[in-house]
Amino acid sequence: MRERLCQLIPEFGEIGDPDLRERVIRTWERGLRDGGWQPADLERIPFTLGKREDLPSLLDHTRGVTALTLRAWGALLETYGQRLALKRDVLAAGALLHDVGKLLEYRHDGARFCATPWLRHSFTGVVLARAEGIPEEVLHVIAVHSKEGDCATRSPEALVVWHADNTNAELFS
Repeated sequence: MRERLCQLIPEFGEIGDPDLRERVIRTWERGLRDGGWQPADLERIPFTLGKREDLPSLLDHTRGVTALTLRAWGALLETYGQRLALKRDVLAAGALLHDVGKLLEYRHDGARFCATPWLRHSFTGVVLARAEGIPEEVLHVIAVHSKEGDCATRSPEALVVWHADNTNAELFS
């Protein structure tokens, strides 16, 4: 499972801290296992449900959000220097994990993908990530990246991931 997962998501390598990188990979492995998925399913699970038939996969969306997040980090660093002091590894890990909870929120009923009425991926993502020892500042990014976080104060890293996620999602609405 791990080898195929790392082939599908080479952006794991963008996390500089080897311990955090390992914990992020293990979070994805746990989500796949607990949700009853295989790595190849990431290419067919839609990143959102009920909008259009031609949606990008959860895999493509995760990679797109991560790419945009890291490019934004580079542009902000180039423009403002260390005045923002954004933590690149928190950004990368948060972007990679922001939707991992969909592996528990989503099901395939044999004909279509559907969501459980009881679980939201921002919560299940935090549960999966916390079980693997992901630091609180990354858990915060996962927790507040969706509408459940609209009443919370988002950290600077959470804001960048939130904008990258919304930009990617709005392009397909």
